[in-house]
Parts: sequence; C-alpha cells; structure tokens
Amino acid sequence: MGGLTAVRGVSGRRPGGGTIPLEAQRLGLEAHASDLNPVAVLINKALIEIPPKFAGQPPVNPGAANVRSGSWPRATGLADDVRFYGQWMRDEAAKRIGHLYLKATLSDGTKANVIAWIWARTVICPNPACGIALPLVRSWWLGKKKGEEAWVVPAVNNGRVTYTIGRAPGVGPSPGEDGTVGRTGARCMNCDAAVDLQYIRAEGRDGRMSADLMAVVAEDKRTRHYLNPTDAHRQAADVGRPHQDRQLQIPQLPLAPPRTPLPLGLRTPPPDDLQTRTRRIQVVDDDRAVAESVNLDEAPVRSFY
Repeated sequence: MGGLTAVRGVSGRRPGGGTIPLEAQRLGLEAHASDLNPVAVLINKALIEIPPKFAGQPPVNPGAANVRSGSWPRATGLADDVRFYGQWMRDEAAKRIGHLYLKATLSDGTKANVIAWIWARTVICPNPACGIALPLVRSWWLGKKKGEEAWVVPAVNNGRVTYTIGRAPGVGPSPGEDGTVGRTGARCMNCDAAVDLQYIRAEGRDGRMSADLMAVVAEDKRTRHYLNPTDAHRQAADVGRPHQDRQLQIPQLPLAPPRTPLPLGLRTPPPDDLQTRTRRIQVVDDDRAVAESVNLDEAPVRSFY
C-alpha cells in the first residue's frame, strides 16, 4: 500500500443515501455513520445496520418453506421476508381501501393506474359580482416534453370553474396567461379582479380555503396520460375522518425563529390539514395491518432493535 496505514473502519457525517458506508462494509471494514436527517438515518439503518443482524438466517414468513430449502446466505432470508410481508401489506391495502383509489379510464376504454391527482387550492373571488372558486395556480402546464405537451385548460360555466386537458404540439399557455398566482397576489380568471395576498392568507387561516381537482395522471406501459378530472374521482377523495384515528399533537408555534416578525401570519396548521383524508385512512389502515401481521399464521416476528 506504499507505506499507508491499514484502514480498519470508516466513519462519516451526513452519509446521505449510505453509499460510502455500504461500500466500506462490503469491503469488510467497520462502518459508522450519523446524520441529523431522520430519512437519511432510516436509509442507513436499512442498508448497513439491520441486514448484518440477520445474515445467514432463514426467513420467518409462513411461505418460506415453499421457496427454497437449505441455507440462506448473506441477507437473502431477510430479503425474502421483506418481499413476503410487503406483498401481504399491499394486498391487504387493496382489499380494505382500494375503493378510494380509482383507476383511470383511457381514451381507448382501457383502465390504468393513477399515479397522481393534481389539485388546486381555491378561494372565493372577493368581487361580489363574480364569486367563483378561484384556483390558486402558478402554472397550468402539466408536461412540456416536445411533441407531448399537456396543460390544464380552465373555463367558467354557470359560475363554476371546470377543467379540461389541452394537447397540441408547440401550443400552450403563454407566460402572461400561465397561472393565476404571482409574487404580489392572484388575479381572477373570470372577472380579472386583483386578489390581494392578505385576503388569500386570511381565507386560509379562517378555514375558508378549499380545493378542486384539476387533472388526473395515469400510467400505462411506461407512458403517462393526462386526463380530465371526473366527479367519480372527486367523490372518492371526499371521505370522512378514519375511525380510531390518532390525533397528532403538534405545538402551535410560529413558523419562524424567536423574535422574528411573521409578515405572512403563518402558523402550524392543524393536524387534519397536513394530510388528505384518504392519506390519513391509509396510515390508520397500515397501522392495523401491521398489528395483524404479528399474528399472521402465528409466524415468529423479527426484532430489529
């Protein structure tokens, strides 16, 4: 090694995705990593801390005997458990809350999985002669890939804002017509009235801000499809609070350091506003499914701690 001292281990701060400690461990070195970001900590625990604890051990899921017999080298046993219980969780979620996540109907009549529902926050236009639910949108564009351009086309019909998808190569919203929100406020797309930021913030603080579905994004055969919103998808998202939902305890502190003025008047939002209702139902159902998986066919449970 040209006189260099032999390296016995690697230690680093801010490891991010864990590439360096993982490679160090693969080379037989002792690896240590620390990070203030809990996401990075979770990734590194899953990469370099948990797998070695179960190296060479067989899986514990009830279907393991049908997969293979004999030894399970390295972390193959743990990997089989992750695949088994991950698929079980997915199947259980589909049975319990799959009706909340509708499939999209493509132009040829086939069904495709939805990968995104695009919503817009709305406030009532302050102009008494107008009063539409004004969407607060910075840009109407959905995709700018050459030859596959797509954007939202808003329209006002009988006092209600409707949305369709525009598609045409080389065409789309111009910079002066793209969106309704700017740095100084918003502008009503129906009556052209200026909407002050203070009004928008007051509507949000007082719970009068709403939302409307602008577009549905589906994927089929590695191709994205931008589709018009439907009432069925709106109704699927209009659900109540899940039963036995655990209330998040969030301190109502200003979103700024002490002694810093709050020109925006922002505060920590209520827990109910941090996630959509469908997302809260998913979280609660996942909690139940995990609890039930402990007794799945009386299978033993791995302990990661």
